[in-house]
Amino acid sequence: MLARLDRQAGTCTVWLSPSAEDDEVRIDAAGLDSLAEHLSAAAADPDCHVVVLRSSCDSFCAGMNVEAAARSGADADRGARRYADVLRQLLSHPKLVIAAVDGAAYGGGVGLAAASDILLATEASCFGLPEITIGLLPAMVLPVLLERMPAQKARCLALTAAAYPARRALDVGLVDELVADQSALDKRITSLARMARRMPPGAVLHLKRFSNRLVGAGLSE
Repeated sequence: MLARLDRQAGTCTVWLSPSAEDDEVRIDAAGLDSLAEHLSAAAADPDCHVVVLRSSCDSFCAGMNVEAAARSGADADRGARRYADVLRQLLSHPKLVIAAVDGAAYGGGVGLAAASDILLATEASCFGLPEITIGLLPAMVLPVLLERMPAQKARCLALTAAAYPARRALDVGLVDELVADQSALDKRITSLARMARRMPPGAVLHLKRFSNRLVGAGLSE
């Protein structure tokens, strides 16, 4: 996975792209390091009001390459811990974080999208947790999903390993807003960015901290 930061008119867009050996976005330790670096840069940028996470290819993110991770031993453990760190970074980011999903999101890709403040999806999107089919648990994704969805809905998504179309993902609470296509996605991002620019400095972070105290949610456990 490659990550590139694009700054424009108060919006920091982090573009996820496939590595040279992949044809879709696959999460790996190096990509997570780059993503974390860009998120930190956006947090420190006083001119940035919105962070948008999106993909440069036809799908959003296919999750981790499990087979490659299994071969890498200690590196896989580092990658898993780094992934949890990035989820925490997204959940506690001081700026408004928008995931703009246009295409498929699977496994860890669902977690990256769900850790945003607002998850926008097009009609062409779908979401799935296939981990159980190879004997794994989506252990770090589930705590994030439980902030968005009733527990039974999150369990059902994980147990069936089915790809939920965008409209069903909206119905169960995973997706916040559904738009028709990429053009509508761009317009909604522009609208949200315009709104965020009117907020006082620190307002987003204060709201997140207050909300977290109310629900007691987090990834620490």
